[in-house]
Amino acid sequence: MVLRFGGWPPPFGIVWVLDKLNVFFAIIVTGVSSVVALYSAKYIRRRENRFYTLLCLLTIGLLGVSLTGDIFNMYVFFEILSVSSYALVAFFLERKAVEGAFKYLVIGSMTSSFVILGIAMLYGLTGTLNFADLISKVSHSPAYRISMGLLVAGFALKS
Repeated sequence: MVLRFGGWPPPFGIVWVLDKLNVFFAIIVTGVSSVVALYSAKYIRRRENRFYTLLCLLTIGLLGVSLTGDIFNMYVFFEILSVSSYALVAFFLERKAVEGAFKYLVIGSMTSSFVILGIAMLYGLTGTLNFADLISKVSHSPAYRISMGLLVAGFALKS
């Protein structure tokens, strides 16, 4: 099932794709997030509204990554996920936690540039960012390999 947003058909519009694998990941994400929300209620006593807001943003980012039908929106949702995870790492405002979150932010910013450069190269080579269209247009030329290398390196290091 394909859900279209904005009234434009793919490859121009934003789409969410619901197939068995995507729905499986979405169920895992919502299940784990629900368990985290229930389990953390015992431990989060101060600034709990901020914690649950960040947890919801993290969940939205993960759901977006698992359900999106194009690579640019996957990048956007990955950034939502990343920003909320930076804040969650530093949530208790302890010195080491804030330092770790800052290092995570710096590395995440570097890897984001790899990803956005890979996406730009793919768009320049194919004229589309929709996954279904990309599959039919990608070849084994060196330019595609470089763009895929940037994407894999960026997403792997960001993870």
